[in-house]
Amino acid sequence: MNNPEEKYSLHDYLDHLIAGKETKHVEFKHGKGGFPHKEFWPSYSSFANTDGGVIIIGIKEKNGVFHPEGLSADTADRYEKIFWDSINDPNQVSRKLMTNDDVVKADYNGNYFLIFYVPRARREERPVYVGQNPMRPTYRRNASGDYLCKEWEVSIMLAEQRSNLAMDAEILEGYTMEDIDKDSLRGFRQLFITLKPTHPWIEDDDLSLLKHLKAYSKDRSTGKEGLTIAGLLMFGKYDSITDAMPQFMIDYREYTASSERWSDRIYNDGSWESNLYQAYRKILPRVQAFLPVPFKLQGNERIDETKAHKALREAFVNLCVHASYQSYSKLLILKYPDKIIFSNPGTMLVSQEQYFNGGESICRNPALQTMFSMIGAVEKAGSGADTILQGWDEAKFGTPIISEKSEPNKVELVLPIISFDNRKTEKNGASNGDSNGDSNGDSIDLRKMREMISNRKKVPYKVSSRIIFELCNDWIGAKELASKTGYSASHLKTKIIPRMIDDNLLEAYDKESTNNPEQKYRATDNGRQLKQF
Repeated sequence: MNNPEEKYSLHDYLDHLIAGKETKHVEFKHGKGGFPHKEFWPSYSSFANTDGGVIIIGIKEKNGVFHPEGLSADTADRYEKIFWDSINDPNQVSRKLMTNDDVVKADYNGNYFLIFYVPRARREERPVYVGQNPMRPTYRRNASGDYLCKEWEVSIMLAEQRSNLAMDAEILEGYTMEDIDKDSLRGFRQLFITLKPTHPWIEDDDLSLLKHLKAYSKDRSTGKEGLTIAGLLMFGKYDSITDAMPQFMIDYREYTASSERWSDRIYNDGSWESNLYQAYRKILPRVQAFLPVPFKLQGNERIDETKAHKALREAFVNLCVHASYQSYSKLLILKYPDKIIFSNPGTMLVSQEQYFNGGESICRNPALQTMFSMIGAVEKAGSGADTILQGWDEAKFGTPIISEKSEPNKVELVLPIISFDNRKTEKNGASNGDSNGDSNGDSIDLRKMREMISNRKKVPYKVSSRIIFELCNDWIGAKELASKTGYSASHLKTKIIPRMIDDNLLEAYDKESTNNPEQKYRATDNGRQLKQF
């Protein structure tokens, strides 16, 4: 699952265990009364169906405190064999995800522990379940531990296994052109004509255009035809949308620094047809309103948006095209003075590492993606994360963070809004928000640093520390920093992070146990004022 040097040492784990903490990514089992099948396999299932994790056998819990009792050498050997026999038995668990490198048996002061590194299952492999019936013992992980999935959650995972994933292609029985908001379709058509005036579809009548967009379809085998989920979501009347998807809602809230209650809100209040097209036209300008509008010419054409504008547009479209409308279908955008949060229902179809590395794009709703691309709302298929990262990096607002939440399942993209004016000071004392681009490589961005690390080129500490500092706007662990930067976790923990702490650029969350494997770090207020930043 991981590069061996990225796996925490046993001593680090035991330091953490003595502190008595169990986290979302670590689960402890006792194992004194036999291999803990009843507790082990639900955790295996939950980690596999969420974001991976670690199971350690040899730990006893008493009154909320964890004691590292360990196992005998013979017991550890026997349990390891039981594990491999069980994971290869389809009656025990549905899928084998682990290799020999993912199981570690280690001696600590004469006691043995078994450590199992459970990887995140790919979309095609989920659900991973205990036994033979996926509708029963399928688990996911949340902050409090393993929880049993509901049948509708399992059904969605099963539906998302298929190679031709198009969750918005379903034809809705009984829905016709009468359910289309004509103003929405007319506005879309006008934007389409403006962007692509010679496109052959612009001469189509409304029904033909909807068919080309996969908004209206016909099942060739059954003869059934009508609006698709994509067509209804993009152009439908709100009442028609909620007849098909009663929980559908798109909600934008704006907050000021002085109040916990929203100061402004756009939602389905009956004053507008709350479909995705109207939301795009109504909400996106409000999300982008804080960005300065440039004035520059490219040839004779005025360019009036920055990469940050494009990043927000891409984030809005991602919200719509990656949502699971078959579940809790609420799209939420929260705009605070220091961050913007985009939250859509569903789970990530790729890992966080794949998301940030790019190169693999899986879209739940490809017809919606096509519709947005026809009006210039997305750059190109598969470039979403790149556009967001590049736009936010150019604006120097901080590094975007994406995460999954459970019950209900949702994906959150957080775009920090941090002014770096105080960090970018020219030698003559003039402050501005741009990198000085000197010969030391200060202008290197996250993407360039990852390339250099991948090619085994040395990155100056002044550069790596600046980028890591920006990533640490909020508490973050070494493993997550490793996935974002390209460094190994061990290199960060032994070489860079200690030096940044000594330089008063970072602070550790757990100051009592520096070897805590779940240690997190955050940028210091002192670092924010340093001229080199």
